[in-house]
Formats: sequence, C-alpha cells, structure tokens
Amino acid sequence: MVFPQLFLRENHFPCLLYIVYRLLISPTIINTMFIETFILLFAKFALADDPKPGPFDFQSYPHGNPFIPGVNGYPDAAVHYGTYWVYHANFPGDPNNQYIRAYSSQDLKIWRTSSVLSRGDFAWATGPIYSPAIANRTGQYYLYFSTTAASAPNGLSIGVGVASKPDGPFIDIVKKPLLTTNDPSPDSAGPTVITDPRNGQTYLYYVECGSIKVVKLAADMINIAPSPPPTTLKISNSTANGTSKAVPPISGNLKIFRRNTKYYLAFKKKDCSTALHYAISDNLNGPFSYIGTFFQVDKALSTSFGHGTVINVLNTDIWYLVYSRELVMDDGWQEASLTGLAYERVFFTDNGTLPGIISPVKTSLRDDFQYPVHDGHIWREYTATYQQCLSPATPPQPDVWSRCSISPAGGDGDGRSMLHNNFADFILDIKVFIQDNADAKPKSDANAGVVFRVKTPLLTGDSPSTDFAGYFAGITLDKKVILGKVDGGKWVYLGGANLPGDFNTSALNLLRVKAVGPRIQVWVGDVTVSPGPAPIDVTDATYSAGQTGTKAYNCAAGFDDLVITSDVGGT
Repeated sequence: MVFPQLFLRENHFPCLLYIVYRLLISPTIINTMFIETFILLFAKFALADDPKPGPFDFQSYPHGNPFIPGVNGYPDAAVHYGTYWVYHANFPGDPNNQYIRAYSSQDLKIWRTSSVLSRGDFAWATGPIYSPAIANRTGQYYLYFSTTAASAPNGLSIGVGVASKPDGPFIDIVKKPLLTTNDPSPDSAGPTVITDPRNGQTYLYYVECGSIKVVKLAADMINIAPSPPPTTLKISNSTANGTSKAVPPISGNLKIFRRNTKYYLAFKKKDCSTALHYAISDNLNGPFSYIGTFFQVDKALSTSFGHGTVINVLNTDIWYLVYSRELVMDDGWQEASLTGLAYERVFFTDNGTLPGIISPVKTSLRDDFQYPVHDGHIWREYTATYQQCLSPATPPQPDVWSRCSISPAGGDGDGRSMLHNNFADFILDIKVFIQDNADAKPKSDANAGVVFRVKTPLLTGDSPSTDFAGYFAGITLDKKVILGKVDGGKWVYLGGANLPGDFNTSALNLLRVKAVGPRIQVWVGDVTVSPGPAPIDVTDATYSAGQTGTKAYNCAAGFDDLVITSDVGGT
C-alpha cells in the first residue's frame, strides 16, 4: 500500500484510480481494499495537521516582506500534508549556526516556528550547520545539511537527520557524514534532493570545486547507493531566445525542482550575491541547458541575498521564490542591518520554442497591516505614535482596515513612521484617511499621506513637521491633494489640486505616487485600472532616492494596503 499512501498526500484521484485497478485485477481483495482505504483516509484527515491546500495567489507576502524577520540564510521549502514548511539556518540567538529551525503555515500568511535539528545531536559534526534540504519518503522525514567533520578536515561534509514528523526532532542515525567533499569553500556542498516520480529513485545534488555533483541515495535515504559513484552534472551553454549564454562559475545555493515534464536547477554564481541563475533539463541526470537569471536583487529593498528555494501551491501552477535578503543602511539615526526571509510570485512562459522559461521575478514591498509581527522590524516610528487595531467595525473586520492610527507624539505637529528601503523610481499605492471623531479631532490644517525619497528621516531630536529631508504627498482636511518637499529644514510647496466636493477625507481613499527620475505624479481615487492625467505632475530633482513612510500632521491618520514597486514600465 505504499503507492496510494504516497499519492494521498498530494491528490486523491491517482489513489482512486489505483483502487479501481486493484479491484479489477483482483476482486477477491475488495474487503481488504476497503479497509486499507478507510485507514488511509482516516490518517489523512483525522491525524494530519489540518491540511488546507491553496490556492493562495499573492504577488508577494501580503503582510509585508520579510515574512520571517531577523533570519539571514539558507532556506529550503516543502509541502507536507497540505502544510507549507520553510527550513533555515542562521538566525538571531544562534551566531555559530548550531541549529536548524522550521516555520510552518497553512495559508502562507501566518507562520509558526519550531526548532528541528541541533548540531549537538551529531557528535561527528565540528563546524556550523547550514544549507538544509528536506525530503520525505514513506512517512519519514530526512533533513540534509552542510557542516564540517573531524574525519574529513579538508572539505565540507553533508549529514542527514531523520524524524517521524516534519518538525522533528531530527536525530543522527548514521553516526557519520553521509558524504564528504574535497572542497573547504563555504560555497561548496549546499545539498538539494529530489525524487524521480517515475521510479521513486531519490537523487542528491551538491557543489564541489565549482562543479555540481549528483549521486543516487539508497532506498533508506541515509546512505549513498552502491553505484554509480557521484558524477559531474553537465550544464551546457544555451541560445535561449536567440542569445548565446555561457554557464557562469557555480557556487552553492542549489535547488532542483520539477514543473510539468521539466526539471529546473537553480544556483548562484560564484562570488555573487545579487542574482539567481537556472538551467532546464528533461532528465534528472542531465544534461541541463543554461538559461540565465530569473531573480535579480532589487537594490531598493535589499543589498544582497543569501539563498533561494521554491514553493509550489498544492494542485496549482502557483509558485513562489523563497529567499533570504539583507538591507544594510544608515538612516541618519542609526545603522540598521535588516535581514529576513521573503517570498515573491514566480511565473513561467510556456510559449515559444523553449517552453517553461521563468519570467524575471518582480519584487515589491507590500503591507496589508493585518499582522503586526513586523512592527519594529521594517517600520520605525519617528516623532509619532503608531497603533495597531483591527477595524472601526464591531465585531472587528480585518479586511476593512487594520492600521488604525498614526498620530504625532503628544497629539500635535508631525508624526512619521518609516520603512527601511531605498526606492528611486517607483509606483506607490496606499489607502489613507484622516480620523475625525470624538476620540481624534483633527485641526483645520491637518493632512496625511506618504513621505518618499527621504534622505534623512530625522534631522535632530526634535519633532517639528520640517524635521526630515524628502518629499510628501497626501490629502488635506479641506479636501485637497498636495505635494511638497522639506529642503534645508523648510517646507516647499510643489503642487496641489482640489478634490471633489463630496470627497470624504474620513473614508479610505487610494493615493498613488509615481516617481521616475525628476518627474513626480500624484493621483487620488481609483487609479489602478486607468490612471488618467495626474492632478499633480511636477518636475523636481532635489531628492533622487530614499526611504518611504507614512505621515500625519495635526491629526490621527489611518492607512491600509500599501504596495511599492520599482517596476514603473507601462503604467
């Protein structure tokens, strides 16, 4: 009954076909089959971790990347019984990489953490552990990782831990490395595993001396198959789309996955932490054809990235790139090193002479403000009180709005909350309103909106409205949309327009800012389908790039559904 057991985890239909097949060829076993099927279905639904397969279709993490803050490296991902798992190393509190941790989610939005593997349980391991690679087979889970071993001091080793649950604990059954390499470089090893669906054979890939090696695993998953020995995977240059592309020098960060009938091998270029490359093959043993890059770091959001992996939403063609990223910046107040795991939507192009090409991954910054885990990580308050609540409705309705108030510290003057980024050219959409009720009464000159291309978010320790350097666009209580800048500590008005007489400043209104070079355009209202002429369209070259954030002046203001993207073409 291994065959239907495996397929029940992913899809019921193949298992049902198998049952019909068994009944047709052997009717005498009908009672046994019914009993076996009942047991399997009971285990599937009663004992599994509340599986809730997709479809979950987001452009990126809707609550604001990074979805796991404070982590800087080596993710691998898998789906176990309808639950999505991300395994990673290198996190705060573990500066020497002694542990591997896992996060799980049933909706790709809310994530729970578990500590799954400790180097202390592997007596032979002497160095940091990193680059986890997860696999499951017949109800057991196998976690492969890179480290060093006293028995092989001249190179990195690959170990494996075994567990009966995806959250471990993973224990050392082998009591030695699964395999060793002759390459001590930290870019070597970095295992990835995949099982051939045609015959159940599992392969392990790793990097040694700049080449990708592939080896068969034994059926027990904790030993190397007796033959053949590890072989070098062939990756050839390609002429994809008529352009000749040479295979770059390869480092770690391997990830192999299957989509339709194609196998994809993702990897990093040696000594490069800004792009992810890939190759395609019809066979797990190759040869692979090098295509090019499909992910490039957006310098507005990240100065570098560590590793990448993919998640496929069950029973769909929805894919995500999960990657570690780091943004190091000095915001004029203190230097910040912001790390975390992020994910972005991946699309494939199935037309043309070479189907299955990965479209360039587009990164964006999004926050629907419905999950406050990132408060204090990607947001920082400057001269503001920043509150989290669900909605003005009773009972709360999170989809209405959830970031209920930004107000100046002390109630008067200017309050800002800033994001750590460095956007130059961008499109920004956000919903904004001015709170006007018995609890929060705005002054007659109140306004609220966004600051952008902020060079310095806080010039001194004071809190006047001109105590930053950058642009502001927003709505005013007297129904105007305005654009201005703070330059040299002085407010400079750049443009404005009257809003319709029935415009409600207390309702959520969409505000869009598009900045390309010195040209800045501002809209208010439903502009996502057909923007039309911008009521504000000016040219100013004072600030070319900087941080973005929200601002309220002499009022409490609410915001929702923030989206910022560097992709300004065609809009």
